Order: sequence, then structure tokens, then C-alpha cells
Amino acid sequence: MAVRHDIIISEEPIMITEKSDKSIVSFGIQSESFFNVKQENLAHIFGILRNQLYSDKILAVVREYCTNAMDANIDAGAPDCPIQVSIPNAFSPFFKVRDFGKGLSEEQVYNIFGSYGESTKRNTNEQTGCLGLGSKSAFSYVDSFLFTSYNGGVKTVYSAYIDETEIGKITRLTCEPTDEPSGIEVSIAVKSGDYRQFSDKCFDVLKYFNPKPIVHNDNALQAMIDAFDTNPILTTDNWTIYRDARLGYQRHSLKVVMGNVAYPVNLDALGVGLSYVSYINSFRYMEIAIKAPIGAVKNNASREALDYNPKTQSWLFNA
Repeated sequence: MAVRHDIIISEEPIMITEKSDKSIVSFGIQSESFFNVKQENLAHIFGILRNQLYSDKILAVVREYCTNAMDANIDAGAPDCPIQVSIPNAFSPFFKVRDFGKGLSEEQVYNIFGSYGESTKRNTNEQTGCLGLGSKSAFSYVDSFLFTSYNGGVKTVYSAYIDETEIGKITRLTCEPTDEPSGIEVSIAVKSGDYRQFSDKCFDVLKYFNPKPIVHNDNALQAMIDAFDTNPILTTDNWTIYRDARLGYQRHSLKVVMGNVAYPVNLDALGVGLSYVSYINSFRYMEIAIKAPIGAVKNNASREALDYNPKTQSWLFNA
């Protein structure tokens, strides 16, 4: 693969939410009204966000809570601290993610964690999330889940659940002193038939994490994650080619890795031509991962794919 040193690989990254600079000049207005969501329609809107936002619900649960956990560690000034992930099995049928961030006060739990669209990450390029949706992604898989906040020497357990209104509630269950490190643990009950899928999806997500997470209940998965990028076929500062025996023509061989999340690249959306598409597809049983600074490209709301706006297209075309 030839490397063009005269191509600018990246622009100034902008993950910070871009504000509108629209200037509207209107004539002949006699009345106006803002769009809004009525109280009686909240259950309908939240139902769409829970049930239709993610096409792969198990992958969404793994990706959203693990990346949120990494964001929490970064926010607490501990980017080199690994998150801890528990894989469900017959003895412990729960998927758990534990971070070592600052934790949340009860006010933050109710005003940030429990609010759709609310995020503390819109003014930084150090963290991945900013849409205020991922912390509620468990509702795409279950109707209730537990999360525990370790904050200020207090351990508080909350239950998040879909109530009879279909809007959802957060309830505090217990509160007690603790000497455990601060942070958040999310615990989600897993159906017995989904244990293997959670393990597989954890590999797909966590193999890109830096630092590598600590995995509980699955030593084989831990070994696979640790070994994934230890012996690449070829690597540069901007991209790496990995060997992956599971890859073939039916899987995405070209991805962009941004903020520990890998996004498949749709070459047809870039207009690079059939010959180039065929060339990339010839890397059978290999994966090409382009490294992107946070904000270099834009992802869609589900974080399952990229939003091919002009900025994303330009960056990808050059990269």
C-alpha cells in the first residue's frame, strides 16, 4: 500500500457540538410557533428512541456503556485506567460495566442520566459521547436495569425502568457509606440465550480500546482482546492492517476508529470508483483501520455508522 506524504490526512477535529450560524431573513410573517413535544406524546417519542434507534441492540448496549465508562475515566483524569466488564454466564447472568470516574450525585442522576438529550460532553474533544442517548441504551434490550453510583464516599443503587406511562422512571433503592473507588457500575440482566452474543459483541467493541479493559468471567475473551493488535500485518501513524480470520467479502474490511469506536466505511458514499472499491475488498480476511482524531468524522445518532456529510466525506477521501 503506497503512502502519499503530500496529502493532508486530517483537519482540526471538531467533536464539540457545532452550533448553527443560520441567519434567517423572513418577510410577511403574521404568526409563528416553535416545534415542541407535548407531554402526552413523550411515551411515543421515547419509545422510538428505545426501540428503533439501534438495529443491533446487544451491540448498542455493549458499545454505549463501555464507551461511556471510558469517557468517565477520562473526565476524572484517569485515561490510562482500564474499565471493568463482566460477561454474563449461567452463574452470573448479568452484563456489567464499571468505570472509575467521579460517579454521580443524586441531582446528576436525575437531571443528566435520566434526561434524554442531556450531556456533559459537548464542549470537549477528549470524550466520545455527546448526544445524551447512550446511557439509556439498555432500554432497547430490557425494560429495567440497575446502576450504582460511588460518589463522595457513598454507594447509591438506582433502578431505571419503564413504568406504566411508558416514559420511564429512576428510583433510588439503597444508599450506604462505602470506601470503594468512585465511579459508576451498570448492571443489565441478560437472557440465557444471549450469553454468547454478548461475548462476541464485547470482542467486536473492546478489541479497539486503549487501555484494554479488564474482563471478568471469560478468560478466553480477555486473551483475544489483548492479542488483537499485538501483531498487525502493517501499521503507520494513520492506519493499521490487522489479520482477522473471521473477515471475508461479507464483512466490512475498512473501518474508521475514533474514540475507541470502530465505524464501517461505506465506500459507495465516498464516490471513489469501482476499481478502488474492488481493491479494498481484495483485503480478504484482513481489516484496515483508519485512525481518526475525535471529531474528524461525524457519526449518526445510533453510533452504528457514519454520517456522510461533506466534512466526513472530505476527511475520509483524503485519509
